[in-house]
Amino acid sequence: MVSKQSIITLLVICFVFSSIGNEVVAQPSSDCNFVGRCNNNSDCRAICKSRSEPGICVPGANGQLQCCCINAKY
Repeated sequence: MVSKQSIITLLVICFVFSSIGNEVVAQPSSDCNFVGRCNNNSDCRAICKSRSEPGICVPGANGQLQCCCINAKY
């Protein structure tokens, strides 16, 4: 049986990816401003909202989650 939390996590991930757009998700590093650590995507969205950018929590090089504000100025 799948836990309720894993279903919610999956839905959040799907929502974040679909709301950002495939082009940005395909190459997050090129348009990613790392602005510190985060625990989850809502943390990161709150941080990036002040910059008027969408945000996503991604695994950093040191194994800690990093907040990536996506610079969506095309």
